[in-house]
Amino acid sequence: MPNLLPTLITNKSGDSRLPALFYARYLFVAFLFLSPVITWSQPVSKKDSLTQKLKTIEARRSNAKGTQAFTLDTQKVIVFTRLAEAWLEDQPEKALMYAQQGITLGKQLHFLNGLAKSNRYAGLASEYLGDNKNAMLYYQTALDYFTRLDNKEGIANGNMDIGIIQEELNNYPKALEYYIKALHIMEAIHNKPGISNCYDNMGNVYADQGNNEEA
Repeated sequence: MPNLLPTLITNKSGDSRLPALFYARYLFVAFLFLSPVITWSQPVSKKDSLTQKLKTIEARRSNAKGTQAFTLDTQKVIVFTRLAEAWLEDQPEKALMYAQQGITLGKQLHFLNGLAKSNRYAGLASEYLGDNKNAMLYYQTALDYFTRLDNKEGIANGNMDIGIIQEELNNYPKALEYYIKALHIMEAIHNKPGISNCYDNMGNVYADQGNNEEA
């Protein structure tokens, strides 16, 4: 590698010195050539990543047939549910839109797992929007699909979701009934966070009823 350092200027006394101005210019040029290139970029958000993935699937799907088309459509339903999850807190309207798209395509494919999750996120989005009536319908549908799949965690969450709506409607006995169902399943599958959530929700119901001892 060639030597990038300039030859030192020697004065009559034999001292090797680099004139200050030349030295400053050298440092500036060296910095430009030797320092790494700094690039500034924004981190890709989960929403952007999923949106790009959806576009990629749609592009591949346009020429796909048979098994490949079915596989891509199944992946599309999964991305719809993940987009619904990603948008749930920021824009529940958008979350509901993606969940409904997952439901529509899931029905065409008879994709039970996708239908279960899509209905659950549609229920969550509806609940965020204050639409408890439709939230209940979506939750019940999701629970039916999870039951058909024998998905224990899904069944437990489905009972929990319905219990929350019942509690919001002040149907406390019904809420407790669903919470207890969820609790038994969470205990059976050793889901500690789920067990804790069940006890928290049950405590809230007892508190709402003025039963502080049980709470």
